[in-house]
Amino acid sequence: MFLILYFFIGSLTGFLAGLMGNGGLILVPTMIFALSATDISHHIATQMAIGTALASMVFTSANTTWQHYRKGSINVSLFLLLTPGLLLGSWLGGFLIAFIDSTILTHVLALFCILAAFQSFQSKKRPQQKVQYTLKIPTIKNIALVFISIIISCIAAISGLGGAFMTIPILLHLRFPVHQCIATASACTMPVALMGTCSYIILYYHDANLPEHTFGYVYWPALLCIIAGSLPASKLGVFVSYKLKTHTLQNFIGCILLVISAALLIKLYL
Repeated sequence: MFLILYFFIGSLTGFLAGLMGNGGLILVPTMIFALSATDISHHIATQMAIGTALASMVFTSANTTWQHYRKGSINVSLFLLLTPGLLLGSWLGGFLIAFIDSTILTHVLALFCILAAFQSFQSKKRPQQKVQYTLKIPTIKNIALVFISIIISCIAAISGLGGAFMTIPILLHLRFPVHQCIATASACTMPVALMGTCSYIILYYHDANLPEHTFGYVYWPALLCIIAGSLPASKLGVFVSYKLKTHTLQNFIGCILLVISAALLIKLYL
């Protein structure tokens, strides 16, 4: 029964990953609920859900990135600029997960989701333009983006949310076209998920509290089912995203962020 549930979770999050660049906003909370209902200790269920979510994002983000790349929507220069910071931050996040209070992190994520949602609603009022970044010129904006990428990927690795929900509003603020924001954010999820997964496996491989069928904090039975459901669904999500109007897609992203922020706060206080 749980394998079917993991497959359904993978299908839903894969579709959202293709549609809006990130399914981790749904994947992590649902995986926490699913793993808590098994014989896995509640003391490590959250860490296991995050580690498994990041591992699944490696495959889902690779698939969605390829779909977006075929449509020419990824800002490759920006992606290459951000990748070193994304790798560094995600490894740092995997290391810091054992030292950060989850309550504080939940408050921060909920606040950011609210701000990001209103940013998404407001961005449609500003003109969008294609923006390119030159890797050879260390401008202040480029340096600032690298530092921002470190912070985003660190938070993404700690929370397991992939980081696109933070990256997209920032790119919208910089007046990138909405489809380019989603496509580039999807590409940026790959290095975050890959390095985050490595840290969750390597740093916690010898944890004495780990149940069977795990590699560090990655629960592979759930991982395989999530991948099976997410790969075809993510392709469908990409297809639908290019059929929606820009304003509709931005409003949808904003509404999803508001729902997620409410869910985080409700889970925290109830």
